[in-house]
Order: sequence, then C-alpha cells, then structure tokens
Amino acid sequence: MLLQRKLLEADRLSQLGGLVSGVAHELNNPLAAIAAFAEVLKLDGPRADLRESAEVIHTEAMRAGRVVQTLLDFARQRPHQRQPVDIKDVVARVVALHRSALRKAGILAVDLIPDDVPAVVGDPQELQQVLLNALVNAEQAIAATGRPGRVTFSSRRINDHLVVLVEDTGPGVAPEALGRVFEPFFTTKGDEGTGLGLAISNGLVRGMGGRMRLVNVEGGGAQLSVELPVDTAPLRPAAAEAAGRPGRALSLLVVEDEDSVRRAFELMAGRLGHRVTSAAGFAEAVARLRAPKSRYDAMIVDVHLDESHSGFDLFETLRLEGRGRETRVVFTTGDSISKKTRDLLQLSARPVLRKPFNLEELREVLERVA
Repeated sequence: MLLQRKLLEADRLSQLGGLVSGVAHELNNPLAAIAAFAEVLKLDGPRADLRESAEVIHTEAMRAGRVVQTLLDFARQRPHQRQPVDIKDVVARVVALHRSALRKAGILAVDLIPDDVPAVVGDPQELQQVLLNALVNAEQAIAATGRPGRVTFSSRRINDHLVVLVEDTGPGVAPEALGRVFEPFFTTKGDEGTGLGLAISNGLVRGMGGRMRLVNVEGGGAQLSVELPVDTAPLRPAAAEAAGRPGRALSLLVVEDEDSVRRAFELMAGRLGHRVTSAAGFAEAVARLRAPKSRYDAMIVDVHLDESHSGFDLFETLRLEGRGRETRVVFTTGDSISKKTRDLLQLSARPVLRKPFNLEELREVLERVA
C-alpha cells in the first residue's frame, strides 16, 4: 500500500513537472515585459507617485516569476542557492506583502525576532516564499475559527542553527494529520487546498540544509518551526554599487519573437547606454548578421524563436561560419525545465538570462560576454 502511494505521488509529481514546464514560458515572457517596463518607469518616471507604483509592479512581477521558478525547482529537485540572509528582513517583507489580508481578517502579526539575530544561510527569495506560505496557512487557520487572532514570529538559536517559529491562535492540526502535512498533495483544506504549499516549502528548506516541523500548541493553535544553518563565514566587504558603474556602449542584437519582451530589451539596454538592433525571428536575425559591415558586441537570443527554428539553430549557424561570433551569444529563456533545453544550454556553454530579469542582471551578463 505504501509503495502504491509513493508510485502515485511520483506519477503526479511527473505530471506536475510537465504542466509547469508547459506554462513557464507562457508566464515568464509577459512577466519579463512587465518587470522591464516597470523598472525603467521606476528609474525614469516623471512623478514620485508613478515611480512608487512602478516599484510595486516591478517587485510583484519579479515575485511572480520566482514563484514559477520555485515550482520548476520543486518539480526538478534542483540544488538551491546559498548566501547570508537577514531573516528579520524577510519576515518584515512577508508581513508587508500580506498586511491587507491580515487586516481584513482581524489578525495581528507580531514580530518578536531580535534586531541582532544572526544571518542564516539560504536563498532570500525562497525563504520569503516559505514564510509567506506559513503566514497564509496561519491566517487561513485563524479565519476558520471565525474569531480575530494573532500570528507571532519569533526565533531562538540552537548551536549553529537558527530556529524561526511561526505560531498562530487557530484551532491546531488534527493529530492524525500532523505526520502527513509535508507530503505532496496531502491537504486538510478540502477542495480549497492543493497539498503543495508545505511540501514545496519543506523541499526548499531541506535544500538549504535545514528542516521544518509542525506541532500543536497547548491551549490551541499550531507552531511551525523552520530550522536553518547560521552563517558563520567571516564578514565580507560590501560590494560596490554596480548601478553607478559606467560601462562602454555596446552594439547589441536582440533576437526575440515576442514584441513586448523585445521592446523591453530595447528599453533596458538603452537605459544602460547600449545601441540595440532587434530581430523578431531566425530569418530576420540571419539577415541582420549577414548585412555588410554588421558587427555586434553581444547577441541576446531567445531559446524559442518560431515553429521552425530555435535560438540554438542561430547559435549553430554562427558556429559553422567560423568567425567566432557564437561566443558573443547570451541565451534567454522562460522555460528551464525541459531536458532538451537544459542539455542544449549546457552544450553551448553560453550565459543564460532567465525571464523575468532586472536591469542589474542584464548589465552583469553583458559584461561577461562583451
């Protein structure tokens, strides 16, 4: 019976991976355009209120992109990024993102984490996803009681680990369900739940070298603990502010089939001081490249171009001409899960700019090839 259940879960995870892979490209392309236009407006907007609105739009577009990437990572069980993370800052961001829903539900969020809490080792965006899911679960549990309530964030250090505690005043979890809450597709919310929230969170935390635990609190409520390794590396000097670094103007060729994303690249590259020529597909790109005296310092090429050609076809065309121009290619993609795409990206050994992206990521990748 256990083997049958595990096989069923494996099959459903495989189906989930296929589904996420299929929609990732369709989601990440418009998110890339939204994020790019918002970031340019945030920097160049004529009015403070417009710049503030653009900041919110940009932040949320990038967050949506990270949610897609989190699902991709969950389906692929990909290694996780590790860096020092200020957990108090993450909690503040999570509460700010969910403040409106908490207010409507009559729920108070209390942050008892001390200001001098040590940094943990992990991925700041993934930790935000984990703690936001914990806060949403706590809010839903309290709402089910029909009474106002409270969610409390606290922490304690145990040797070289920091334990972050999220405690709610809801009804708690049925004892028979406590041992299964981290299983994929197991839910106590009926048709309203997917059974993926805690499973994904658990996978993310384990990938950062930590662990999660859920217990009931005496007198009512539940407590979720997220245990993470403390950053013990020596302090590193602050990095120079990259946004102010002048860079030489480059001649760029952007090959992208989606109009909005292509225009977003043009705007962002222009904001960095580069000259941009664009092409909507394989044939137009080849024509641009074969034009007399054409010279491009870098080429930004989408993996998916049209029904007949991919970005890899253009890369191979450049490689076969023998002029070394393929070494100036940067691939972009909104789908990083398909095995064929992964294998071809690895074979090409070229940098990859994943959608949605920000101005600094574009700057950094161009510095690597030009």
